Order: sequence, then C-alpha cells, then structure tokens
Amino acid sequence: MKAKVKVKMKVKLGAGIKMKKINIKQNKNLMFLYATVLILALLYLLSFVKKTDKRKAVNTALINSKYQDSIYKLQLSNAQGSLEITKKDGIWFAGDFPADSERINNFLKNLTKIRTLYKLQELKSNKASQSESLNEIYGFDEANKFVLRYFYNESDFMDLIFGKNDFSQTSRYLMTSKSTAIFEVDNLLEPYLTLSRQIWCEPYMISHIIPGKIDSDMIMKIKINYDNNEIIKDSQSENWKTNCSKLLDLRHGGFQELNKNGNTETSTDSTFEKNQAEMILSLELGNKNSIKITISPDDNSSENIGQYQVQAQYYLNASNQIFTCNSQISLWTYNKIKEIML
Repeated sequence: MKAKVKVKMKVKLGAGIKMKKINIKQNKNLMFLYATVLILALLYLLSFVKKTDKRKAVNTALINSKYQDSIYKLQLSNAQGSLEITKKDGIWFAGDFPADSERINNFLKNLTKIRTLYKLQELKSNKASQSESLNEIYGFDEANKFVLRYFYNESDFMDLIFGKNDFSQTSRYLMTSKSTAIFEVDNLLEPYLTLSRQIWCEPYMISHIIPGKIDSDMIMKIKINYDNNEIIKDSQSENWKTNCSKLLDLRHGGFQELNKNGNTETSTDSTFEKNQAEMILSLELGNKNSIKITISPDDNSSENIGQYQVQAQYYLNASNQIFTCNSQISLWTYNKIKEIML
C-alpha cells in the first residue's frame, strides 16, 4: 500500500511541475503579446503628434497677380525643345495654331494664386561645385529642368525653373531667375509643364475664337459641296441649331507635326483644290465673316489610311482672309460630318 501511495504522489508531483512550466510559458507569451500591443498603440498615438517641419514656409504667388493681365507671351522649354505661346490681338496662339484660351487662363490663375512654398536652402555662388551637385540632386541641370519664361511687357521677363519631383511625387522643386533659393511647391502645375501642342492648342476642328467668338446662333447659312452636288442649309432646315452645335463641337485629331528642320509641315494648297476635295463647307456668319472648311483624304502616307486633312480658312467681311489652319480628322469624324450635314 505504501508503495502505491508513493507512486501516486510522484505522478501528482510530476504533473504539477509540468503544469507549472506550461503556465509560466503561457504567462511569458501573454506578456510578450501585451508588450507588442502596447508598443503598437504608442506608435499609433505618436503618428498623431505634429512633427516639427524645419523647412521655412513662404505664402506667396509664383507670379504677382498684378502682371496677370499684362502677360502676352509664355516660353516653355526643356531638354527636348521649346514652345512659344503668344497673345496676338487678344487671341492666344501655341506656335502657329489657335491655343486653348481656357487652359491658358486657368494656367495663369494657378500661377498667380497664393500658395505655400517651402524654402529648402540657398545655392551659394562662391561654391560652384556645391551648386553643380545641388542642381543635379534637385533636377535644375540641363537634362532635367523645365523652364517657364513669362513676358509682361516688351523688355521685361522672368523665369520659373522647375526641377525634379520629390520622392512622394506630390511636390516639385522650384527656383526663380530672381533668387538663388531652392523651394518645394505643390504639383498642381504638373499638367501644364508640357511642350505638347496637342494639349495647348484649341481642340476644335472649327475654331471657336477665329475670326471672333462663334457659337451656333451666329451661323446663318451653310453651303455644302459634296459628290458634285450643292446643298444649302439655313435656319429653316430641320434641326438647324442642333446640327450647328454638333458641327462646332467636333474635334480635330491634331495639327501637322514639325519636320526635321523645325518648320511646320503643311499640305500644299493643291491638296485642297475643289477637284480633289471630297467635301467643302462654307459657313456664313451673322457678323458678315465666313469660314471655309475643305476636307480631303490624306493619301500622303500609308500610315494615314482612314485619316482626312482639313483646311479651315477664316475670312473677315467674307473676302478678307485672315487665317488658314490645316489639321487632321479621323474617318469617324468625317462620317459624323456627313451625318450632320447631308
């Protein structure tokens, strides 16, 4: 009996020691879990603590608003080339083509609004090697910089020099021609820092600004020459105003690109002669101005199959030609014109 009791006591004692070890291990695991939760909670709370920003904040506009109405020319440039946007007789042109005036006005409003810049540091003129290194770091070297030069009278201009984006891609580095300071600015100007004429030019096949602002109410009559027939449409025609609006809303597919010499590639006038044109639209406006639209198939290249060339000629008082613009449209747009006009 005594032997049996001893065996039972040993079994109970061993089981008790084993349970104690398990409890200690579980307590350690719980303590580790609690410590982890506590650390994560502290890190979460610290994320709401406002960090000290060592950058110097400057609230200012990139261009003084007093110059906004005086600006008559913008020069955009980078390592790939340049684009000049000029106001002539109140109308903006991107190169030789009518520009999107709404886009340009929005650009100027963006440049003249008050925003927060962060001053990072100064370029020291007496340390050329340091300046060169900083130019590469911030993207102010020739390979990376984008320069906006704006003219506000015949002899005065200033430069805004944009460098690289910061690592988060939410801001961009900036310098001006008046200062050696390097700033960080928001990226709201990013859509405007481009040399693409397709983006800067007016998108419509028929200009809404040459020879003056035009809308469907101003079109009095349209003469259509198509398939050796002449069709006249006016305010008495079915869906007249709706069709005029649809015609004005049609967009071109781009202007002629630059050739290797940097000159504008334009189609010869013979391309648009009446015997080669598929359709001619002659618009008579209420202010006695007129617009002639000549549409011809683009047979210059096998790459342009399904493309049509459009020549738009603009006249003051029906006879004084003031502007000619050549663009391209797709087969879809051409079919839309036929659907509207025929």
